[in-house]
Amino acid sequence: MAYYVNELSLHNQYQSINDFEVALATVLLMRHQAVAKSVRYYCSIDIRSKHVLQDITLDKAVTMLADRSARTQLYRWFDEDCWFSERQHSLDDLYEFDDDDVTGTSLAEVAFRIGQGQRDSLISFSLSRFTASQINVLCHVANANATSAVCPNYFELDGFTKDLEVEQTLRLNVEINSWPSLIEWLSRNCINLKFAPYLMDPLRAEPFYPLVARRVKELLTALDNLVVERQDDGSWTERGNEIYQRYFIGHRPAFTDESDTNKTQHSQDLTFIHPDRAGETMFCPFHGKINNPVFRVHFSWPIDEGGVYVVYIGQKLTKD
Repeated sequence: MAYYVNELSLHNQYQSINDFEVALATVLLMRHQAVAKSVRYYCSIDIRSKHVLQDITLDKAVTMLADRSARTQLYRWFDEDCWFSERQHSLDDLYEFDDDDVTGTSLAEVAFRIGQGQRDSLISFSLSRFTASQINVLCHVANANATSAVCPNYFELDGFTKDLEVEQTLRLNVEINSWPSLIEWLSRNCINLKFAPYLMDPLRAEPFYPLVARRVKELLTALDNLVVERQDDGSWTERGNEIYQRYFIGHRPAFTDESDTNKTQHSQDLTFIHPDRAGETMFCPFHGKINNPVFRVHFSWPIDEGGVYVVYIGQKLTKD
């Protein structure tokens, strides 16, 4: 599942840079919420040349924004979230909206993916010609009859937030029936975490426990959501603080550090090969707790410039 920002929803419709900045704030907030829940949020490289107002392109408008953080987010967005390298629809086919050829755009890409049974959606800027909750695209694919794809479209925050909640519920309810399928699910759905390539090793000798798999999904989804809520000064956003208080603080928190005794007596057990740095190791006493059976999920903590690594899922390592 992914969201695609509709570059065609920028067509010189704003009267001032302030009007555009208000609309942009909503699109960027949607992006933040999507990334926080490990949902892909793509844009087209062509969006930079779309006109925002008075024939000023988005690229130029970025330099005129009063909000410096918005400028930073936009540059990061341009660098990280372009979807063209993963385009699935063919440029030899024809996609139409309101009799306009939209082949090669985000609109066509989402239409194709909807036709393939994928749960993808559009994000459109406000005050555009795309302010309907559904966009109908006519698809002329080679050797097939013309079909119509109904693409969900979000241009206001409330509907988008509700859709994200539905997606999160659907993900957590996906049935996992083996350890390899759990690792695959984590890699696909917790994109803000880094997973050691040897995670399967301790699980190979273990019988599969569905309840453990579900708890691992819950814990690492929470950790994944938390990672992106860290601000530049090291503090949490309001949402991040809620997650942190729930999972790290209070009575019997789900995530804890090992005791000093365990760190000393089991230092070798709590040391792992660094996934990205040859010849280096990581000491990872922080862990998520699972009971019945007693499993642990070890990860690097606190967050540093390298991110958060999940290095172990398996039986408790500090048993006496």
